[in-house]
Amino acid sequence: MEIAGTTLSAVQTILAALQCQELKEIHSMTDYKSQLDDLQSTVETIDSVLRDAAEIKQKLLPHQERRLIDELKDAVFEADDLLGEFVTIAQQKQLLKADGKVS
Repeated sequence: MEIAGTTLSAVQTILAALQCQELKEIHSMTDYKSQLDDLQSTVETIDSVLRDAAEIKQKLLPHQERRLIDELKDAVFEADDLLGEFVTIAQQKQLLKADGKVS
């Protein structure tokens, strides 16, 4: 279940990024807070499912397993896109601070 291992690694990276202080500051100042909270909950659920992937693999039919992995991959990619937006905002904020335009 190599795909699940790769996705699990991505999930762990996303969870770590969600704990970034700059990201927390930005999402508290924007209307994205509820989306990030939902994202964190979803990513934690994905993490839990992937940690049990070996057991799930034995219980599910191949078609069901593929569908589950595809859904998890889609969720991880959506999370990655959202985090990319926030990283861009954080970088712009840091540049503005460096230029003395933001207090």
